[in-house]
Amino acid sequence: MDTSEYNFKILQLLSDESTYKKVKTDPTTNTLKSTSDLIKKHSEKLNLDVNSLIPSCTKPPRLYGLPKIHKPNAPLRPIVSQIDSPTYKLAQRLAKVLLPLRGHTRAHTKDSYHFVSEIKDLHLADNETMVSFDVQSLFTCLPIEDCISIVTRKLEYNNMLAEYAVLLKHCLTSGYLLWKEEFYKQVDGVAMGSPVSPIVADIFTEDFEEKALLTAPVNPRFYKRKHLAAELQHVKQVLQDNKLRVPRLRHSDRVKPATVERVPAVLPYVRGVTDKVDYILKRASIKTYYKKPKKISQFLPSVKCNIPLQDAGVYKLDCECGLSYIGQTKRSIETRVKEHIADVKHRRSGKSAVCEHVQDRPHHYISFDKPQILAKEHRFLPRMIREAIEIKKHPNFNREDGWVLPPAWDPIINKIKPKPKHTTARLHDTISSFCVNRTKN
Repeated sequence: MDTSEYNFKILQLLSDESTYKKVKTDPTTNTLKSTSDLIKKHSEKLNLDVNSLIPSCTKPPRLYGLPKIHKPNAPLRPIVSQIDSPTYKLAQRLAKVLLPLRGHTRAHTKDSYHFVSEIKDLHLADNETMVSFDVQSLFTCLPIEDCISIVTRKLEYNNMLAEYAVLLKHCLTSGYLLWKEEFYKQVDGVAMGSPVSPIVADIFTEDFEEKALLTAPVNPRFYKRKHLAAELQHVKQVLQDNKLRVPRLRHSDRVKPATVERVPAVLPYVRGVTDKVDYILKRASIKTYYKKPKKISQFLPSVKCNIPLQDAGVYKLDCECGLSYIGQTKRSIETRVKEHIADVKHRRSGKSAVCEHVQDRPHHYISFDKPQILAKEHRFLPRMIREAIEIKKHPNFNREDGWVLPPAWDPIINKIKPKPKHTTARLHDTISSFCVNRTKN
C-alpha cells in the first residue's frame, strides 16, 4: 500500500463525523490537569498512589492504521497508541480492578483450547446451522452511559467502591488522537487504545448477550464467544509496532563456540527447524550463527506521528565554542529546554549551568533550537547512568559529573567517545526559542 492510498484511507476513517470531530488545540494539557485532579480527589478512599498514576511526561495518543490484507480492498484497522497519554497509567490501574468482573457468563471462552474442547463432541442435526457473528468497530459503537451503568451495577454487586466508575468514565470519555499534526476528539464510544477499553467492551458484550439469549424466541443449543486468539495477536502486533519487547519462548540465537576453528555458518532462524539443525551441526563441531529473518515492517516507513521532544530522556545542548551541556529529565525534553531558555532570559545563573555559561561567555551562542536527544528513557536509574556516560563522552560545561560510575567503565567509555566535530545523536524537531543578546554582560 503506497503512502497516498494509506493517507486517503485514514482520512476516510476520520471523516466519520459521528465518531470523530476535529479540534483546534491540543487537549493534552487540559486532559492531564483533569486526570490529576480526579486522582488526587479519590486517592485516599481508593488507596491510589498519586505519584505512579500521574505521568510526568505526556504525549497525545497517536493514530495509525494496519491493513486487513485478508479482506477485499485491504481496509485499515485503526489503532491508537495511548502510551504516555494523560490517562494511560490510570486506565492500566482500572483494568486490573475491573478484570475480575468479566468472564462469568456461560458463553465465556478462556482460550482456543477451551473452545475446541467445548465443540469437539458437538454434532449438528440436519436442521441446525453453525454461524458466527462479527462486531464491526466495537469500541466506537459502545454506548458510554450504558457501559458505565453496567460496570457500576457490577461494582455494587461485588461490594466494590463506586468511585471507580467515576474514574472509568473519565478514561472512556477522554478519547482524542493526533494525526498529521491535527487533533481529533472521539465523539462516541470508548477510548480506542486505552488499556481499560477491552475490559469494558467484554463486560458490556457479556451483559448484552445474556439479555439477548434470555429473550430470544429460539434459544440456541450451544453458544460461545471466542475472541481471545485474535485479541492476543492484535496485542502482540501493537506491542511490536510500539517497539516493546515481546517475550521469546524457549529459543535463543546464541550458540556456544566450537572447539575446532571452522568457517562459521550463518543460517536464518526458523522456529522448529533451527533447533534440530543446530543439534546435528554441534555434533560435527560446526560453529553456527543464526539471524532473525527480516520482517516486512523493516522495509516500510513508520506510519505513526513522530514527536521525539515529548519524551523523557537524556539530551545535549551544543555551544558554538565546542562544549555542550548534557542533561536528563523525567518530563518532556521540550519542557526542560524551555526552562533552560527561561533561566537564561531571567539570568538565573545559580539555578542553571547553561545560564552561567552564557553569562560568563556573552559572545557564545547555544543552539536552543536544535536540542539533540541522546537517549529516550523513562526509568530513573537507567536515565541517570546514561547521563553520566554521555557526560564522560562529550566535552561539556556541566557543573557535576552526574551518577558515580565504576572506574572500570572508563576504558570502554573512552573507546566509544565520538570523534571531534561529529556526534552520534540525531537532530530532532526544533522548538520555540529566542535570540540571546551577545552584547550584554
